[in-house]
Amino acid sequence: MVSKVYQWLAKALVNNKSFKGFFEPLVQVFFPFWTVDAYRAKLIKIRDENKEVYSLVLKVSKYWKGFEAGQYVEISVEKNGAYMSRIFSISSAPGLYTKSGVIELTIRKQQQGCITPWLYNTLKKGQIINISAAKGHFIVNNLNRSLLLIAGGSGITPFRSIISEALRSRQAIDIHLLYYTHGIDHLFVGELQQQVEKCQGLSVSFVNSSQSGRICLAHLQQYCSDFKNRVSYICGPTGMIQATKQLLLGSNVAEEDIRYEYFGPAPVVNLDIKTSGTIVFKQSCIEVESTSKKTHSLLEIAESAGLSPTTGCRMGICHQCICQKQQGIVYNTLTKVFSDTGSEEVQICISVPVGNVTINL
Repeated sequence: MVSKVYQWLAKALVNNKSFKGFFEPLVQVFFPFWTVDAYRAKLIKIRDENKEVYSLVLKVSKYWKGFEAGQYVEISVEKNGAYMSRIFSISSAPGLYTKSGVIELTIRKQQQGCITPWLYNTLKKGQIINISAAKGHFIVNNLNRSLLLIAGGSGITPFRSIISEALRSRQAIDIHLLYYTHGIDHLFVGELQQQVEKCQGLSVSFVNSSQSGRICLAHLQQYCSDFKNRVSYICGPTGMIQATKQLLLGSNVAEEDIRYEYFGPAPVVNLDIKTSGTIVFKQSCIEVESTSKKTHSLLEIAESAGLSPTTGCRMGICHQCICQKQQGIVYNTLTKVFSDTGSEEVQICISVPVGNVTINL
């Protein structure tokens, strides 16, 4: 009710859906780095990594709180009069930000994407964009443990940050990076090779999966024979993560020693739980009876009902499908945790309804 009154007042007084939407552009004429609910960053340059990948080099507002290696940010840009947001891992080290206030986001141009090619073609040096606080839990808490970092394609971006920061810490480290691409388009090859030369505790294996095949036990034994004694971090396409996780588990690696981050939707598996019930999509005034024996995510149920939720999962852009669950229980297939019955934000691509659930969608 309060929200509706606020919107009505804003429309009546300043002909805008919010007072922020009216005043923010005016204030930014004089204070470009000012914004109400985000931070601001200036584009220093766009650096080509290869034909398909580029890095945004950004000078972030001094009010930004910094980040830990492995985290990501959400950037928002105005395209054709509308603000659009995307999630990207920070590929540079926290040390670079501490020293210069600069971060780097390394981005693959999605052929069918409406944002990633547009950013490359449209953003100009000196342009200011909105940026969120750093988010995510794909971080290394203990460099005293031996690590195996397994990257697939663009999944190298958080590992670049993690490795660079580990070297900057000057701790004695034992890190092996196993980096797969379909072809020879590995990113940051020169940089990684220089780091290997400078640090005896770092080793890197570049694997061309089109020639050597996908990750398998023979690869693990060949490239990192002591993999069972390491904490494994996996980042890349969904299928690669699932196959690697099962490979490690089947090789008696403890599940708590396997960490991963998806560049796509987490797969929904059949669960031994009661998932039948009524799913209410409140904004759309649609109710769906979920009675199938096969487990479906809220995203799949919404799409089967004719809805088109915002989602970037299939383009490797996570966290775009977050919606407000108003009531009911959902099971998170990534964290393997059941929610409580109250209101909270959930990622609908990895959330399975358990009984009756109401979503603000």
